[in-house]
Amino acid sequence: MNILLLSNPTNNNVLATKLAASHQCTHLFIQANHPYQITAGTTVSINVNDPFEIEAFCIAHKINMVVIHQNELLQKGLFDFLNDEKRAWKGIVIGSSANLFAAKFDEDSVADAFVIVPIITDGTNYFSLASLDITEFDETIKSMLVKFKQHNIIANGFLEFVFEDIENSSLVVGVLPFLQNEDEILANLETDLASVFAAIYNGTFEDVNIDFIEVVE
Repeated sequence: MNILLLSNPTNNNVLATKLAASHQCTHLFIQANHPYQITAGTTVSINVNDPFEIEAFCIAHKINMVVIHQNELLQKGLFDFLNDEKRAWKGIVIGSSANLFAAKFDEDSVADAFVIVPIITDGTNYFSLASLDITEFDETIKSMLVKFKQHNIIANGFLEFVFEDIENSSLVVGVLPFLQNEDEILANLETDLASVFAAIYNGTFEDVNIDFIEVVE
């Protein structure tokens, strides 16, 4: 498959390399407005603020998967635009709907300690990417994913739940579509990342075995 990566304007070599190395990836395209050189794939010039130009690029280059890895683009609704069944381009879109950013959690809470739980999810099932035991957070995360559906929030791919830890009583204070230690996690990921994203789209994510080369610290 041909993959288009729209990522943050930072050095995302690990993410790009993992996608380019996938046995499912025929060609990886990456938008070219990065201050760092990305060695995997082919950089292209796309106006990321014009969703119609992105769609036209996807049609012209027979893109099968778009990975939106940029907060601003998600907030502006690019995921919703490309994921709309009325669009001429049809394919896999990895990211989250714009209303995720408007969702209210316990964001006014203040605490000295936070527990960050990174996961990969299809919106129903999830796999923890954290090195710590997150058993105590399982039911809360499952409950949050149910609430996402109730509020028509779509989240495909990475999510980071931030729990406020007050005397071992944890509250959700935020959900982010990206991982703080993403490079470290992806560098140790052994499972084919593009295959995981495809499984999320195809509804077979719960059957995927996600393995790491070594334990993520």
